[in-house]
Amino acid sequence: MEKEVAVINGDRVFDVAIRPGTETREILAQLNLPADFCLSRRDALPFGDTEDVFGIVRTGEKLYASPPATVGLA
Repeated sequence: MEKEVAVINGDRVFDVAIRPGTETREILAQLNLPADFCLSRRDALPFGDTEDVFGIVRTGEKLYASPPATVGLA
């Protein structure tokens, strides 16, 4: 059983099939994105690196991959 999701990174959109147990870091690696990128729903907290994304998302859902934010530097 698989779920199809769209992962958006800037102006690029990737169609990704995930299976039970698929972790955030595996999705990023599959898309050749840096391991420190964050994967999240729109306007939500990012998933953990080893979080099972399959159990959280719905088929057809859009996820967003973005670089980590740097806070407090001037």
